[in-house]
Amino acid sequence: MGDGKERTEDPGEPSSPSRAQVWLRRMARMPWSKDGRKKRRQGSLEDERMARLRTSVDPLQRAATVARETSQLMRDKNKPLPGVPEYMTDVETERRKVRVGEGERRIHVGTSQPEEGYCSNRVVTAKYNLLTFLPRFLFEMFTRAAYLYFLIQAVLSWISVISPFSGVGSTLALVFVLLVAAVKALVEDHKRHEEDRTLNNSVAHVVSEDGKITDKKWEDVKVGEILQVYDEESFPADLLCIYSDLPDDVCFIKTANLDGETNLKIKRPARFAVDVIQRPEELSCLKAELVCEAPNANLHVFHGVLQGESQQQLASNTLPITMNEVLLRGCTLKNSRFIYGVVIYTGGDTRIMRNQAVTPTKVGIFDKFLNVQIVILLIVQFFLCLACSITSYVWAQEEGLNNYYLALDQHVQGNFENGFVYILVFFLTFWILFSYLVPISLFVSMEIVKFWQGLYILMDEEMRDFDTGEPARARNSALNEDLGQVEYVFSDKTGTLTTNDMRLREISIRTDTYGRKDFQLEKFCGNRRENMGMPALQAFDEKLHARLYSTLKDIGEAGPSPQLPDNDDVFEFFICICLCHSLIVEQDPENAEVGIYQGASPDEVALVQAARDIGFEFVQRSSSSVTLSLHGALYTFEVLSMLEFSSERQRMSVIIRWPNGKVKLYCKGSDAIMLGLLAKEEEPLLVKIDDQLLHYSTGGLRTLVFGYREMELEEWEEWDDWYQNAALESDFEAREKEMVECAKMLEQDLRYLGVSAIEDKLQDGVPEAIDCLKQAGMKVWMITGDKKETAINIAISCRLILDREKLLMCLADKKEVAKDVLESLLRQRTSDASGRDFTGIRQELLIDGKTLTFVIGDRALEMVFAQIADGCNGVVVCRSSPKQKAAIVHIMSEYRQQIAAEGSRTRIQAYWRKLFCRLNTLSLAIGDGANDIAMLQAANVGVGIAGKEGRQAVNNADYAFTQFRFLVRLLLVHGQLSQYRIARLIKYSFYKNVAFGCTLFIAQFFSGFSGQALIDSISAAFYNVVFSSVPVLLFAVLDMPLTFETLMHCPQIYNRIKSLSTFTFWKSVLDGILHGAVDFLIPYYGLRNLGVGRNSLNGLYAVGRTSFVALTGTVNLEIALVARHWTWLFGIFTVLSFVLVFPFFIVLEGLYRAFNIPDPAQWGVTQRLFASPAFWLLMCVSISVTFGHRFCWLSTKRIFFPGDQTKLAVMEQAGVLDKAAVSRRLSTLSPRNGHDIAGGVQTNGTMSLVGSSVMELSTSHLPGVRHDDSAV
Repeated sequence: MGDGKERTEDPGEPSSPSRAQVWLRRMARMPWSKDGRKKRRQGSLEDERMARLRTSVDPLQRAATVARETSQLMRDKNKPLPGVPEYMTDVETERRKVRVGEGERRIHVGTSQPEEGYCSNRVVTAKYNLLTFLPRFLFEMFTRAAYLYFLIQAVLSWISVISPFSGVGSTLALVFVLLVAAVKALVEDHKRHEEDRTLNNSVAHVVSEDGKITDKKWEDVKVGEILQVYDEESFPADLLCIYSDLPDDVCFIKTANLDGETNLKIKRPARFAVDVIQRPEELSCLKAELVCEAPNANLHVFHGVLQGESQQQLASNTLPITMNEVLLRGCTLKNSRFIYGVVIYTGGDTRIMRNQAVTPTKVGIFDKFLNVQIVILLIVQFFLCLACSITSYVWAQEEGLNNYYLALDQHVQGNFENGFVYILVFFLTFWILFSYLVPISLFVSMEIVKFWQGLYILMDEEMRDFDTGEPARARNSALNEDLGQVEYVFSDKTGTLTTNDMRLREISIRTDTYGRKDFQLEKFCGNRRENMGMPALQAFDEKLHARLYSTLKDIGEAGPSPQLPDNDDVFEFFICICLCHSLIVEQDPENAEVGIYQGASPDEVALVQAARDIGFEFVQRSSSSVTLSLHGALYTFEVLSMLEFSSERQRMSVIIRWPNGKVKLYCKGSDAIMLGLLAKEEEPLLVKIDDQLLHYSTGGLRTLVFGYREMELEEWEEWDDWYQNAALESDFEAREKEMVECAKMLEQDLRYLGVSAIEDKLQDGVPEAIDCLKQAGMKVWMITGDKKETAINIAISCRLILDREKLLMCLADKKEVAKDVLESLLRQRTSDASGRDFTGIRQELLIDGKTLTFVIGDRALEMVFAQIADGCNGVVVCRSSPKQKAAIVHIMSEYRQQIAAEGSRTRIQAYWRKLFCRLNTLSLAIGDGANDIAMLQAANVGVGIAGKEGRQAVNNADYAFTQFRFLVRLLLVHGQLSQYRIARLIKYSFYKNVAFGCTLFIAQFFSGFSGQALIDSISAAFYNVVFSSVPVLLFAVLDMPLTFETLMHCPQIYNRIKSLSTFTFWKSVLDGILHGAVDFLIPYYGLRNLGVGRNSLNGLYAVGRTSFVALTGTVNLEIALVARHWTWLFGIFTVLSFVLVFPFFIVLEGLYRAFNIPDPAQWGVTQRLFASPAFWLLMCVSISVTFGHRFCWLSTKRIFFPGDQTKLAVMEQAGVLDKAAVSRRLSTLSPRNGHDIAGGVQTNGTMSLVGSSVMELSTSHLPGVRHDDSAV
């Protein structure tokens, strides 16, 4: 780079020399270059300037000092400062006028008048208020197809010309359903209102221009006001920090409410403001204008410039403002006494509110399934109504005219002469009559059931973290049933499979290695001073102890002294660890002798803690220095500059002036970056370094490479001048680019120090959990950004990779190579050279992020990759980016849909196959960091791990807990039970409604297709909402086919049967048709000849009520019959749901008379029916026929064709289930294929509980048959 030539290896490098390259050319001519290291002439002004420059660590904050001195010297000498680029003339200064962009915000700082025209600081997260609740709630409900359907039905039922029912019943049913949903919405919104009220009424301390402090509510805070915030208080708005009461001009904040991280972060007042405000009373001296960007959601970057002229300075001042000086709303001040800040953004403009984006709406598979089946059912209803209306017209023209008493020859309202009008009116009549085919109570029942299932997850003690007490949470209970049908599990590694609790295990200094993986330094020391230092160093490694013993002993005995070992690689390695980080020290309340290191990086905490344990202790950080304790001797190192870590740079550097005056740059980062920054003299070591990195990676350890170089003070000064000028760039994008390029110039020609190897331990139970998921038939993926060797080793440790030698590797550096490798792997995966088929053999695949860049976006390569991966039992993706994680989820979903659509003859057939594939092939993603959010949102189900990387993943997940192993219980127990319960809730709800609708339909054959209803609308509404809804609701909340323990010990039964499929759904519909027909025809033919005149029992409502009572008994016995787990509560409500029908009719008829409702056809019907033995006989016969049909069917199926769930349930009840043996037996069989599990039965001789007859206890079975317990 020093020759200024274009670097062809970097495609992003501009063709013409940049200002940075111009600076490099000038660097080569400096007095301290290779031509001769002469000291630069320094005058008194330069000495004073350098002293001021070193008062801050952050180069951006020192830019204010640079700007002031530049302006002053330009005035005094009419020439630029030494070190400032020569082209920085007045023209260039004019070019640096602030350009923020559209929507810029200009705030006057130091005035007593707040800025107007900005949004209020009042925050409202509640959805409703008194005025908007009703219209907004109704709009939300009726935008859902089902509720709009029921609304139309209710409106039509009030039109007497077409409605066979009174509008009261359907309206009451709809109102009841809406009231339940409204109460639920109000309860949830009330909590939001309480939280908003508490927050908006919190107290903020406003500083007036005369220095007085007045309190006001948060909601009254305005942009431009200066606030005082004390320790443990949250920031009311986004603030620019202008003063901190700490002597080091820093403050500490906790961002847990913002990103979930509990480590303290360092913030500093704006440098310009610190120069003006030395005491709180001097706030009135600050007169400036802040020009900043428009409100946005970026939590990590802030662009702004502070300009102004103070009463203590003559020159104009300009200072770039970054996120280092901004205090965001939602954060809390810690250990800083108090600060002053200027309000930048308020209310909805604050960063925390801008980040409250709505999580993508996810709908459960059963909801999607219902949408499809309801559409089909509505199509059936349409043709059914059309057929009935046409038949009605034909009957009226043929048979009706022969019955003179019907007077159908008189064309009046309801008997239209025009055939089209007649058919249209009667079509609407039958549409209303058959509207009960769709159960209105189902949608409310599903919401209630899913809510309770979410509570079960919350209250599950087996999923509660033992250390923190954090429970598992269902943040989106709408997806509960999806948990029982997962086929793909995409998992992050760090913090998800591992603990994210980093510990230093080994180090390599130059060519020597120290430490061992099985020694735990943290346990040896135990935060006890007596174990730290020499004892810990000797226990860590004898060779390292011998290498450092004399040096550290001399330091400890000599006390504080500038005489430190120079150019000692071992000593420099540990000094680099102690200086090159961004941690702060917090007092431990439980152990005053040892502080707590706080920082955003767990790797840094692990390194600094390990260095402290062996005698190199980081003691204190100030705004311009770092203090170390080297075996008891204190040394202060001056921090000249700090180049912070970023995901793009993948490294961090710090420039330090030692106590002896030497200036050194220390750098650490990933091996992929650091090895390219080493000096040419280090090239002979690269082979050895690669071997060390491979050794550590193979052991599953995370590595960091350390290096340093020594420089003259003049070199740093020259570079710093350029860096400050880059920081003053008013074009924010250009500023970032210039600063990054400046950092690259300094971080080169490094001397290699060594490598640290940090262990990130697997969480408890991870190998067992992954093994269990694989036994359940799920394909598990591990997607990580770590290097290949580390990823492979972790995958082996957690049993994702079983045989490293058979691992399929897909690594390529070009697209053509990637294509060849994938095609070769596909052939290898399919068969060997002899043509043997290998598709049934379980293999594992590894692919890296670089290869994925060639695959993603190429449809053909995506499908080839997906075909290979889909046939593997486990897949590892290393060096991946967040976007690639989400892309992988989409690729596998599209591949399965493409496979499902193969062989389709028409586009419609292909569409339906893809649709049902989406319903049956579900993916789950699990992660703990912000880089996993895209993957969590792309998958059907997203699970967040509440770990050390904050709660951003949790906040964007559907379910959340603290340990990966809890995923097994979430899927095998809660997932299977939720799917089982909701599936039967749906099937039963349609069964009972179709049965009711069938009685109305068959009655039309005996009433000339007149559209007359058998039952009144109120009774019909009570049937749907009361008499048949409570038992199934309790069933869906309490019933379980197997115990929790059995579900956990038998993962092979997971997702082997579809609890709800098109077949089982329409089978339930057919059962409803059959039972509805029986419950109408038996009462009809039994009562047709009973009684004459007013006391007859063959009237419309007599037959209708007999059929209604019989049907109510049938549907309640049905739910009792299919229940696997009876409770007293379920039994009582099942009986009451049927028994209450009798007093209901008596009370209903009494109410008709009391309110003088004219319905003489119903008067006395109830009393005559209840007094007739025929009624009771026909009711019992109807119930016995329908119950007998279902009892015989289920008994035959469960005895002669039992499914796995039935077998296990029988074994549980008999107490002969050996769960360990069952698990072993099932593990030898292919998941999701029919198999016998008799091997799990404890037998005496030849006796077994599983076979062709449960009662005979024989050992025979039906091998190879896929049993479906769901077809009940």
